[in-house]
Amino acid sequence: MEGDGTGTTLRFTFGQVQQITEVGLVNGVAKVDPHDGADPVTQRLVDGTRDLQLLAVPPVSAREVTLTIGEATRSGGGSRYDRTALSEVRFAQR
Repeated sequence: MEGDGTGTTLRFTFGQVQQITEVGLVNGVAKVDPHDGADPVTQRLVDGTRDLQLLAVPPVSAREVTLTIGEATRSGGGSRYDRTALSEVRFAQR
């Protein structure tokens, strides 16, 4: 999305109730263009990885999950790249 996404809510709805024990996010535009191999934004995460970062959560059965962006870091690319991005969101059962 354009600008600072702080406070934005994303809602994920499943076709049936799911048991969820992990939530995973890939922060920002952590991807490479599949057509030309270009990396649209150079990004450094706290732990130095651009892979899925999993967080264990207490087991819950849910048909819908709401994710709210609590804070977004300021763009390092100036106003040209003033966007908030999540490359991937995953819900899992372990």
